[in-house]
Amino acid sequence: MKYAQENLSPKLYKYIFGLFSLVVLSRCVLIPYYDINLGGIEPNVIYGIQRILLGEPLYQNPSSGAYAIIQYTPLYYYLVAEVGKLFSSDSHKLGLDVHAVYTLARIIALLFNLLTVALTAMIIRTWRFSWLYCIAFAMPAIIMLTNHYYTRGDSMHLFLFTAALYCNILYSQKNRLIYVVLSSLFAAACFMTKQSGILCIGI
Repeated sequence: MKYAQENLSPKLYKYIFGLFSLVVLSRCVLIPYYDINLGGIEPNVIYGIQRILLGEPLYQNPSSGAYAIIQYTPLYYYLVAEVGKLFSSDSHKLGLDVHAVYTLARIIALLFNLLTVALTAMIIRTWRFSWLYCIAFAMPAIIMLTNHYYTRGDSMHLFLFTAALYCNILYSQKNRLIYVVLSSLFAAACFMTKQSGILCIGI
């Protein structure tokens, strides 16, 4: 494979890798942190996950008296809850442990952010840059993220949006129908994670 032109100072690579390491380390430190609202509206997200773990419906009937507003579409809530059930012998007990649910959601959010970095590197690779170059310039994808991505479903939404975009790029290069199917599935899942995912379908 013939690589695109790369003229970068080795110091720049060191700065990027250093910043990436600091961001990931800080995210790991924040995972068990007892702050219930690192990025805004987190208690609402955690409450939705707790409802599923406790065997209650995620969405309530607004015509039946007092009800809690669940802001987003359901995929992220169910994913976190199902992962929690896999690693817990008592989902009801886990649902009552607010700190444990926060910890679980933050771990999953970080994993999605790292997967987004990997996908970004793969997108850059389609322009035939070396892997070192691709990885280095994909790392800012997590460095630039705000704290809205620390616990909420925005992390999964961004990953699925990037995955749909990547599959669409592959289709434009290889003209294989499977990439259209995969892109459609990722776009649909993106919408089912957060309403703004409808933009992914349009793009």
